[in-house]
Amino acid sequence: DVERDGTPLMLSLWDFGGQQVFYSMHHMFLTREGVYMLVFSMVELLNSANIETVKEYLLFWLKSVRLHAPEASMILVGTFAGKLRSEEDIVTVDRLLRELAKGSFKQIYENRTDNLFYFPIDNKESKGIGTLRTAVEHVVTNDEAVSNKVSIRWMAFLDNILAFDKTSTSSYIKLSDITALANRAGIDSVGERDMALSLFHERGVIIHLNSTCILKDIIVTKPQWLVDEMSKLIRDDTLHKFDLTEIKRRELVDDFHQTYEVGLTTRDFLEFIWEGTGQVDFFIDLMRSTMLLSNWPFNKANVYFLVPSLLHEDQNKMQQSELRNSGFRIVFDFSKSFLPNGVFQRLLCLAVSYSAQFPNVKEPELSRTFALIEFEPGFPVNVFENKKTQTISVVLKREEIAAKIVKIFSSILEKINYDSMGTGLSWRTLLQDPSNGELLSVSKAQEKRVYPWFMEESEADTSSFLHSENIVVDSFLQAL
Repeated sequence: DVERDGTPLMLSLWDFGGQQVFYSMHHMFLTREGVYMLVFSMVELLNSANIETVKEYLLFWLKSVRLHAPEASMILVGTFAGKLRSEEDIVTVDRLLRELAKGSFKQIYENRTDNLFYFPIDNKESKGIGTLRTAVEHVVTNDEAVSNKVSIRWMAFLDNILAFDKTSTSSYIKLSDITALANRAGIDSVGERDMALSLFHERGVIIHLNSTCILKDIIVTKPQWLVDEMSKLIRDDTLHKFDLTEIKRRELVDDFHQTYEVGLTTRDFLEFIWEGTGQVDFFIDLMRSTMLLSNWPFNKANVYFLVPSLLHEDQNKMQQSELRNSGFRIVFDFSKSFLPNGVFQRLLCLAVSYSAQFPNVKEPELSRTFALIEFEPGFPVNVFENKKTQTISVVLKREEIAAKIVKIFSSILEKINYDSMGTGLSWRTLLQDPSNGELLSVSKAQEKRVYPWFMEESEADTSSFLHSENIVVDSFLQAL
């Protein structure tokens, strides 16, 4: 029932899973345009045992939305208002949220009706629902993106897509059918068709990724279908249980355990979880192109894929690594901005895929925040993520590849930033001076000609990273 100047507006609502295992997927769906509602339990925020966890959760989402959609409005919604002890609790929540935001999130739309930073509601008592709905309508109707004018042909094209979708039992439309719908709307140019699809994608009406032929052929008209199907693989197994009886009947018990214990899955297991879609290759391509999955060619007995989001923490691997506390160190420091969940997982995908291009390299050792990967035979590299310090560290033993490793990891991070983070990531690259352990900026290390980063035969020039705009993952890896 939302209208602007008498014209009805259609809103699409996307609900994101709050469990941490889903975080790496969220970057696919956080678009620049839209309205974001961050929903949290006020009861949990006021619980002294949980307050720091809830604040960390809120800050993560605030930063994630700002990273991908710096101009989009955000609305904070506190639930279970009916369970609060008094109105003082409402004020306490308001104070905690203001202290958390510290004036750094100008896109938050405040509750002007109640003079609060957020909207307290209670579904059971219907408390605050009307105020929240009015706020959403106001934000949406005043969003500049809503007033952008588009061709009548494009509107007819969208109407055709929506009409086709209503009569279809499928959650997607093939490109050949989309082309016919475009032609019926008077769009004969492939370029104009793709521009219209790009706009519909950005507005959340459809999802259309076109980095590969398989992806380009599928236009998803029900985005929730995409989330549901991907969540069959990337899932919290403590909340969403598999039918183990069926897994045993299919003789996939080993595949199941390997998937959720060491993050390595098989083609057979993927065909099992996605068999109802008829689009197994599409989902493999989708996850590979978004760096949520990569080939794992180190085991020749079966076709394996690495899914880094399913890796577990393994302190033993970190402690046993001979490189743990020695070697030449590179630090990518995100502390002045934000290191989102999903960056390290995507880095592992690309680093493992790069390593796999060389014959006779050892099988990588991986955990949630640590990796030991040979970038060439006999050249092992350790990679660590530290969420507390907001850094990714790279440690190598041999100086021959030092400058090359700086360029490789700089290029990988730029690729992730462009493809998955809306170009919103920022970081400092620091190189360790082996003579005293000091971490120096690249320019300072270059000025001092610090070994091994700056030698006559090699230079650690992070400004010469491989530009990755509009380059598919396989081509990027080959160029790297």
